[in-house]
Amino acid sequence: MITMPSLAPIPAPLAELAERHRALNRMADRHGLNVANPEHHAELMRLMGWADEPRAMQGARATWPDEG
Repeated sequence: MITMPSLAPIPAPLAELAERHRALNRMADRHGLNVANPEHHAELMRLMGWADEPRAMQGARATWPDEG
């Protein structure tokens, strides 16, 4: 039997990850960086304020330096 996936809102942890992903891409665009290029990762981490948070993507809620 095939069932339809739930149409409920996205769970909070997944929404948080999506929000971080969009913010990271906005920051990369703003600074002419490419998120897929490993050479740009350190600079993107610094710009996002994640340089001192090696496990930032697994941690507490972040603030976005590109919004305000």
